[in-house]
Amino acid sequence: MKVINTEVSQDTSRPLKRSMSGFEIESFIISDKGGISYEGYNLFKEFLKAFPDTTIEVEKECGKSMIELGCFPNVQVTNPAINILETFQKLNTFVKSKGYRLFPFGTYPGKMEAQFTPDDSGHYKLKKKIFGLEKFSYATKVVGFHTHYTLPKGVFDQKNKTLNFLKDSKLKRSMMNSYNFEIAVDPILTTLTQSSPFFDGEFLAKDSRVLIYRGGKKLEFDGLYNNFQSIGVFRLTNKR
Repeated sequence: MKVINTEVSQDTSRPLKRSMSGFEIESFIISDKGGISYEGYNLFKEFLKAFPDTTIEVEKECGKSMIELGCFPNVQVTNPAINILETFQKLNTFVKSKGYRLFPFGTYPGKMEAQFTPDDSGHYKLKKKIFGLEKFSYATKVVGFHTHYTLPKGVFDQKNKTLNFLKDSKLKRSMMNSYNFEIAVDPILTTLTQSSPFFDGEFLAKDSRVLIYRGGKKLEFDGLYNNFQSIGVFRLTNKR
């Protein structure tokens, strides 16, 4: 589960009154013969030109071999779920017409290079600085499925960047029920969305994605979030 600290809907002038949920799907791009492709960034730009009115965010990812679909959270979970699946089908048809395929299965089993996507905003440059180039290269070799949760009005303090203390109220009960549900369902989703055990041409683990992304002393692996465990927990939850 990725927690989004925002209290505004798509109309930024109106605060959210209820919690909202959304989704994000990342995929590798492979050729029709199964080899990894580094055309993700180019296909991302071509798709947006072909479908300028799409309501789903089709995003570039940090690696040239990847492409991402994301949607703004909605109060009704079925709305973004159906929307993102329809766009995924549209994107899949588009890349197939270009001689490629979408591969959303966590890790690519064969060898691949860490080729970074151009970043005009500096977003990925910042991550390279925080994690280091070698560590951040792991992010170009893992894709995932994310559940987004947007906090309702009054829960998050934007100034202090903390959760507000809530008395016994409908808002508090709603938030706690949502949180408890996510915690309860997490083991099921994590099991059903395990990645390939293969990574860079080798059998690494039953769920290689967890080692590569999380890392740390308990897993005995020097992964991407090895020194940032609190961040890694949120990034991995419900991630394919």
